[in-house]
Amino acid sequence: MSRRLKIAGALAIALALVAVTAGSVARAGSGAAAAARGQKGCNLNGQGTELKHVIYLQFDNTHLFRDRSNFASDLEQMPHLMNFLRDNGTLSDNEHTILISHTAGGILSSLTGLYPDRNGQAVSNSYGFFRPSGSVGFSSSFKYWTDTTDGGNPATSPPTPSADTNFNMVTGDSGSPKNTPAPWVPWARAGCDVGNVSTANAVLENNNAITFAAGPTTLAAAASIGATNIKVGSVTGFVAGMAITIDTGANAEPATIMTVGTAGATGTGITLTGPLANNHASGVPMYGPTATDPTGDMTKVFGAGSPEWQEGRDSQIAPFASAARAKALTDFVGITIHCGANGGICNKSPNAKPDALPDEPGGYGGFKGLFGALYVNPAITGGRAVVDDTAGDPIADPFGHPGFPGFDGVPAKVTLGYVAQMQEAGVPVTFGYISDAHDNHKNAFPAPPDPAGVFPRASGPGESDYVAALKSYDDAFAAFFKRLQKDGINQHNTLFVVTADENDHFAGGVSNDGNWSHTYCNLDTSTSCPASQIGEVNANLRSLLPSPTTQPTFSVHSDSAPTVYVNGNPAPTNPPLRQLERDTSAAQALDPYVSTQKTPIALYLADKVGEKALHMQTADPQRTPSFTLFANPDYFLTAGASSGAPGQPPAGTPTKVNCPNVANAAFVCVDYHFAWSHGDATDDIGRTWLGMAGPGIRQLGQTSGIWTDHTDIQPTMLALAGLRNDYTPDGRVISQVLKNGALTHSMREHAAALTQLGTVYKEINAPFGPLSFDVLSASTRALSSGSSADDSTYSAISGRITSLTNDRDALAAQMRDVLTNAAFGGPVQTTSQIYDLASQGNTLLMRANQLGAASSP
Repeated sequence: MSRRLKIAGALAIALALVAVTAGSVARAGSGAAAAARGQKGCNLNGQGTELKHVIYLQFDNTHLFRDRSNFASDLEQMPHLMNFLRDNGTLSDNEHTILISHTAGGILSSLTGLYPDRNGQAVSNSYGFFRPSGSVGFSSSFKYWTDTTDGGNPATSPPTPSADTNFNMVTGDSGSPKNTPAPWVPWARAGCDVGNVSTANAVLENNNAITFAAGPTTLAAAASIGATNIKVGSVTGFVAGMAITIDTGANAEPATIMTVGTAGATGTGITLTGPLANNHASGVPMYGPTATDPTGDMTKVFGAGSPEWQEGRDSQIAPFASAARAKALTDFVGITIHCGANGGICNKSPNAKPDALPDEPGGYGGFKGLFGALYVNPAITGGRAVVDDTAGDPIADPFGHPGFPGFDGVPAKVTLGYVAQMQEAGVPVTFGYISDAHDNHKNAFPAPPDPAGVFPRASGPGESDYVAALKSYDDAFAAFFKRLQKDGINQHNTLFVVTADENDHFAGGVSNDGNWSHTYCNLDTSTSCPASQIGEVNANLRSLLPSPTTQPTFSVHSDSAPTVYVNGNPAPTNPPLRQLERDTSAAQALDPYVSTQKTPIALYLADKVGEKALHMQTADPQRTPSFTLFANPDYFLTAGASSGAPGQPPAGTPTKVNCPNVANAAFVCVDYHFAWSHGDATDDIGRTWLGMAGPGIRQLGQTSGIWTDHTDIQPTMLALAGLRNDYTPDGRVISQVLKNGALTHSMREHAAALTQLGTVYKEINAPFGPLSFDVLSASTRALSSGSSADDSTYSAISGRITSLTNDRDALAAQMRDVLTNAAFGGPVQTTSQIYDLASQGNTLLMRANQLGAASSP
């Protein structure tokens, strides 16, 4: 080949490369322009605003204020996010969560604009419920929107019926328990697709297809061909005569139980009626009879026997911490697009499924959704199976399978990568959850545990791995904003809303250099720990009570704010319950961060009377706790007890707390694996932050001047988008952060009166408002008072709390209607009538203050 031909060939190749590059640039440019324009048919035109995009992000326990004054806060170490909110909108450091202040409750109040009594999640992230028998069951708060509290178990013989058929997300607004209205509905009805990344209960939360009569557990030791005894990890639920399955795949074999012994590699195990036909390795699964789970997410969304259902079943019976066990979660859980009224992105996918909401006010027929990364990923990437994070790496589970990495595996780069990809694909409304940075999520489910059995520890302020995690979060936001800006998605056409579910309390000592003592500290045998100790003070509540074996039978939702459920669900005046409350109020333990002497564990106590005032009584009476202990937030309280079985201490005898294992167990001990507590009624937990930027948002920078809580977020977003709920929210539109042009005529006309009304409304109605804390003070005195001979103080205070609560509820409902009508175009009272309502609220606050002050020690 002559040199000329070579040159000509090179020129042709170069020209071809230029053409390809130009084409790529052209496609990128047109894609960016399309992304900037938003979704066709999605109408988000508020008063004086025209939105094309909505991006909502909610952190898990991420702080604006410093936890120790010598170390920068979380947001200070994410300057790209903090400065974006400060420079382009409003960053309020006076936002508040709800009681009990946990992840599920905080997020769900933010999404719905409803306090827990109206959305169903008064206790989270799990809660107890009273069975018809009077015993206590427990349910996770994290369930898909239409899941029920308890599904029973059709695999047992006879089948176990549901002990509580109410929806997990339950509301009583209609006069009877119904499914809480779903937060994506206003957006979808407006023609907008709504993407969700790990958003509580708006995504599938489990891959359940079947239930088990017993198990699944694992073999605790290898079993050989011909063996008639197997060692198992657990014997719970297994009985003589039960048919079982050992192992999976081609090596699976059936067997029948002859006798059941004890668990563990050195236990007596389970004896079979016949010899094994195969060899089985240690760690393979073993389980009893199964049946289709009618309430499992795979059954409800995809249908029994469908390929998706079969994949869910296969994952359920796969070996623990294996790729097969994680596969269905990775494919179907955690990522969802609820498609708009015109079908949106669902029209292009053969895998869209009905988006059923049976109780939605006004109906919700004909809507569809894409459930799971297996179907969402190709829909938003042009056919690719994988979405990249903001660093350009594929988002996958710990085994490398593309899709959802697990609820503890969503750091900023993962969530922001998904959100950006959805927005670029024409999904204009996105909601995303971001994991906290102070916990080590390395071995979180579905990842396999550490081979050495080491449980990941928590990190303290200034600690190197914590600082590194926040640096990676800041890098993710820098890349995210740069990418969106290139797409034409910015504060000029996009509403950005960023907040945290709640704050955490840091349980730890002091450190000058960010090095913390990650050591076990036994407070049964010592009265102090190292000055730089880190970790929650774990305590068995029973061990702090007098004569624990004579207490009524009770269960506890373990927490820093534990809820107590006394069997039989007795009335608040029940004498044994009242004595348990008195004993709990008097309980003391060592807290090395406070004193070398024992101090009270309780800050506040509330029984059903006080819980109603705190919005903790839902439309499902079965889940209302007997009482709630709001403890010193350094504590994490449990209530493990002996069952009284042969060879064990008497029933009710306290068992030691593992800190974190049996080798380091005590009744009171510091566990350095967990150091960030929440749930309690303290300012460092309840006060968090809210950032908003975009069309219609005033540029106030950082401010402390506007008191808000999580229920205010959702109605404010809807008002800016020109949408409204099919119910009256508990929250109010935050008029102080909106530009004048974004306010309705009524809000402008009655601005001063409505602002005053909104302030008083929050003071009387918010869980972290002053009326609530006056009730807590009064309730604490009531529950700690009296004796079996004279409980008159309790009766008197409880009567006053009930009267105050009833009057508050009636007045708050009137205020709520006025505020909602003013923001969303309903009839509005005169200015003088609005001021009169505010005046009535102030009178109510005076009553509450007198009640609380009279009850203070």
